[in-house]
Amino acid sequence: MMRLDDLMKAIDFSDEARSYFLSCYDRLLQKTQLYQNLLEIMDSFFLEEGEDYIGSLDQVAADLDIPTYSAYMLFLLLSAKTLRYLYKYAEIPESIYLDTLKDLSYKLKECKTVYGIWGTFVPGWFKGFFNLKRFQLGRLQYEWIDFQEEGYERGTVSLKKGDRILNCHIPSSGPLTREAVLDSLAKAYAFYKEDLNSSVMPVVCSSWLLYPQHYEIYPEGSNLRDFYDVFDIVKEQADPANNDFWRVFGVYYKDDKALWPQATTLQRRFDQYIGQGKTMGWGRGLLLYDGEKKCLL
Repeated sequence: MMRLDDLMKAIDFSDEARSYFLSCYDRLLQKTQLYQNLLEIMDSFFLEEGEDYIGSLDQVAADLDIPTYSAYMLFLLLSAKTLRYLYKYAEIPESIYLDTLKDLSYKLKECKTVYGIWGTFVPGWFKGFFNLKRFQLGRLQYEWIDFQEEGYERGTVSLKKGDRILNCHIPSSGPLTREAVLDSLAKAYAFYKEDLNSSVMPVVCSSWLLYPQHYEIYPEGSNLRDFYDVFDIVKEQADPANNDFWRVFGVYYKDDKALWPQATTLQRRFDQYIGQGKTMGWGRGLLLYDGEKKCLL
């Protein structure tokens, strides 16, 4: 049985973060009724009984006298034990279990950067991982969704609205190289092969990284341009509220430019871009991967 500290080590929690959550856990164990309440919340969580568990965790945070974001993360860490049993029952390799759970460490670092708190500010996001619908396979994460566009045709591939298609997410876990993307697609093809309708695996991605107006911001020859070029952009939308600003700057968007970090080339380029009165946005891209030839079509 993997102990809490062993799990946190395996999914790359820092020493400081591990020490913090172990202290939170010790505090929880001293409150027998509160611990029992947490187990009941966990039952609701795994039985997919809506989002009420988040409100219940807010009360747990208050009773433990820790930030709500920390309580969310502690809950997810403790829920990982049950998730491991589900993986074993589904005969999914433990390597995928651990790789998928590393999203906890990615969100942990984002929360620390944006709020200065060890925890997560997106507890609802993890539902897809804990109900065995979303998996990390190499650099990217995947799940089945219904195709949202009216139609798409390329070569022998024809998609219509409502067709099942793989949706990929891009965790904040380091460089997004072409090699890493292709390796991930190969892993996804092997994982989902039996459920594909043909030998070609269609993958859709919706992200600020795929907004066409951002392309010129990305340095020439960069991984970001290379990633964008992998996709056929099928939809784009401006976002006047700049909701993805924090993904670049580590802080939420404010009109006061003095508060915008300037530590990276990308931050400086976005600073200039937004300073010209332009807004961020998102794009939806589609790629076709031929698992037989292991190439993009």
